[in-house]
Amino acid sequence: MFTDELLLFQQAGMPLPGVEIDPSRGLRVGEAYLTAFLDQHLRGVHQPLLDGPSPRFPEVRFWG
Repeated sequence: MFTDELLLFQQAGMPLPGVEIDPSRGLRVGEAYLTAFLDQHLRGVHQPLLDGPSPRFPEVRFWG
């Protein structure tokens, strides 16, 4: 899910239950995967980040 909701809740002093990632880190992770997705599917440039788990982002899990 790509959202800035975590930052908004953090700024309001309202932690989200079950969320274990720092909001700033979450935005960086989301930005990296969204950029990779768009580059691969709209520009046709292969993005290894989308091939599977990455040591850069150990908190991301792949399903399927």
